[in-house]
Parts: sequence; structure tokens; C-alpha cells
Amino acid sequence: MKKGLGADKWVVSALIDMYGKCGCASDMLRVFKEMAHMDVCSYFALVWGLSQNGRVADALEMFR
Repeated sequence: MKKGLGADKWVVSALIDMYGKCGCASDMLRVFKEMAHMDVCSYFALVWGLSQNGRVADALEMFR
């Protein structure tokens, strides 16, 4: 993100996925909020990561 890769939706979606798999929900949400362009891939990665980390209510809210 510091190198300016936040504009690349694939890189950001991969970061969201990685943080989700590592159990770092707060970092996952931070990266998502800093995204330049949110799309289906990034929303899917976020919803999946939240649900896998026990934040089901947050995942359902993002799904809406």
C-alpha cells in the first residue's frame, strides 16, 4: 500500500485474502477501506475473511 499498489484491485484483493487467512481482521478492514476501487473480488475476499474469523454479523453487513 505504501508503494502505491492500492490502485491495483488484484493486489489489494490478495492482501485482504492474506490478512483473512492470518486472522488479522482489523488489517483486512483497513486495507479494504483504503482501496481506490472496490469490486466484487475485494468484497468477496472481505466477506469470506470476516466469516472465517468469527465476525459473521460484520460479514453479513458487508454482503448487504
